[in-house]
Amino acid sequence: MTAVLPSGNFASSPVSYINFGPGFMYDRMEKVSYFSPRVAGFQFGASYTPNNCMIGSVPAGNPNSQYYCSIGNSLARADLPGGQQDIVEAGVNYLRDYGGGTTVGAYVGGGVAKLSAQQYANVNMRNQSQIGLGASVTWAGWTFGADYRLNNLPNKYGGIDTTGAAIDLPKTQTDWQIGATYGFGSWVLGFQYHDTTANVRTAANTAAGDDRLRMLSVGGTYALGPGIQLASGIQAFKATSYTGQPANQNRGWNFVLGTNLSF
Repeated sequence: MTAVLPSGNFASSPVSYINFGPGFMYDRMEKVSYFSPRVAGFQFGASYTPNNCMIGSVPAGNPNSQYYCSIGNSLARADLPGGQQDIVEAGVNYLRDYGGGTTVGAYVGGGVAKLSAQQYANVNMRNQSQIGLGASVTWAGWTFGADYRLNNLPNKYGGIDTTGAAIDLPKTQTDWQIGATYGFGSWVLGFQYHDTTANVRTAANTAAGDDRLRMLSVGGTYALGPGIQLASGIQAFKATSYTGQPANQNRGWNFVLGTNLSF
């Protein structure tokens, strides 16, 4: 059983990683990366990506499409507003086993990018930046974790569409989540709470309000044998919008039952 998130809600695309494009696309862009050796549990990494845009064309009648080269969009194209280039990312993580089944991990990272030349006069764009941090602790079969991310989106504030009408756009998006799992025998049970808030601005650069998405997930896995797992879970979500329009809001349940095979 699945329920659909409203596409008109700016918070309906949670950020689950720190970078400037979806993993299936961004990881294939030409870049230079460096990862240091791990010393006393610490490791440093950095990368430079000249351009993460793809070649494409402006959709007919929709030059203000938000599918710019940025995080959370599956259609990133160089000729749409908001494209980002000269992306510099860096981060530090800590991972150490203290013995007795106790492990501690943490990270902090971020990135900055430069707005490319592809933009329109009626759309207010800026350089994009992101920061994120998180930590986890494993002890006596339990694992506790939490993280937080702030995405300063390419939108300075709202704009004007092709008909001359004012449109609202999100300026920032924050994501945070907490969760825990407990493993015993062949079982692993856990829960996670996720909260996404998009701060929306008008074309006059005034606060329009917030779009928000909250999700609570509970699930578990059972190991049938080497490389074979049964998995099941249930998720409740609630999407609210500053507009108050039913088309931009929804609540529901998702239920998953499946098998995971690894080789």
